[in-house]
Amino acid sequence: MKMYNSTVAFFKNKTSTVSCFTALVVDDYRPAKQLLGASLSTFPQIGEIDYASSGEEALNKVSNSKYDLIFLDVTMPGLDGFETCARIRDIKGYGMTPIIMVTGNSAPGNSFRGTISGCSGYVTKPIQQESFRKLNLRLFSWLEDNKAA
Repeated sequence: MKMYNSTVAFFKNKTSTVSCFTALVVDDYRPAKQLLGASLSTFPQIGEIDYASSGEEALNKVSNSKYDLIFLDVTMPGLDGFETCARIRDIKGYGMTPIIMVTGNSAPGNSFRGTISGCSGYVTKPIQQESFRKLNLRLFSWLEDNKAA
C-alpha cells in the first residue's frame, strides 16, 4: 500500500528548498500504521510513504526500493523489529538510513536492544506529537546535510 500526497508534491515542486523524502512505516497493527503515516504526511519534507505489515515484508521492500527514513515497530509476529533492523542494516545502501524504532514498551532494555540492532532513534507509543515533530525535523536536517555532502 503506497500513499502519495499530490498536493504536497505540487507544493514541493514549486519550492526548491524543500526535499522530498520517502518513508517506510512497518507495523503489523493497521490503525497504528495509519496513524503514523498520517502524522508523517503532515511534513512537507515527506513525499511518499510506503507501508509494510511485517519484518519480512519490510526486508522485501527495502531490497527493491530506496527509502530515506524507516519507522519500525518493535513487536511483530515473525521477525521482530530488532531483527528486522539488524537485517536492514546489512542491505547495501541502508548503513546510514535513519531507522526509528516505535513501540508501546518503554522498558530501558528495549532502547538498548534497539541501539545494538542498529536503530537511529526510539519513539514510544502513544507518540507525543511535539517530540515526534522535533525528531523528524532533526532527521530532515541530517538527511539534507548528508544529501549535500
